[in-house]
Amino acid sequence: MKVYLYVLIVLSFLGCSSKNKKETVTKNNHDKEVITETNDIKRIDKLYEHSIYGLKTPFEHTEMLGQIRKAFPQYKTSKIIGRQDGPDFPLYVVKNREEEVLLFSMDWKDTLKLNSIYVRTSEIIDEYGLKVGDGYHEIKSKRNQLIKTTMDYHQHTYAYVDGSNIMYEITGDVSLPDTVNIEDVKFTEEQLKDWKIESIIWRE
Repeated sequence: MKVYLYVLIVLSFLGCSSKNKKETVTKNNHDKEVITETNDIKRIDKLYEHSIYGLKTPFEHTEMLGQIRKAFPQYKTSKIIGRQDGPDFPLYVVKNREEEVLLFSMDWKDTLKLNSIYVRTSEIIDEYGLKVGDGYHEIKSKRNQLIKTTMDYHQHTYAYVDGSNIMYEITGDVSLPDTVNIEDVKFTEEQLKDWKIESIIWRE
């Protein structure tokens, strides 16, 4: 009876130790960061100026569907035809169920050339610590540089830093007259203070 009780105590102790064991392994080489905790793997995916989770940007001049699937095995990746005002173009779409996570937009003329990456989820942060849903004030704080803004003809607004491949599509409430010239639109800090990141964009 005493021996049996001792074995139960030892097994109980080992079980608690295993349950509470926390092992963290971090690799930060601008390619991958992996945190392992209680036998579960939690990926921290990052968009860098020159890579995204092991994929160097710009891409090699080759078909990338297989490599993108390998880099993001937890998601579903497909290659479709992207539509725009101009010619159609190849588009790699990475989804978590029905939610778009990443878009890799290729050049319409040179279909093996990467034009841009769109991050649509807060699960992927950029190397400055910014993610979808962050406010404009966080861009100002974490980029710590002169933030410029521009609006395109579809009235999408972008915040960017000169010399950086990473920019941000931001959205917020604004009232513009129908006759406004888009090239003349200049937002003030006060107007942008409550705007948030809708997409993080990489462009060469």
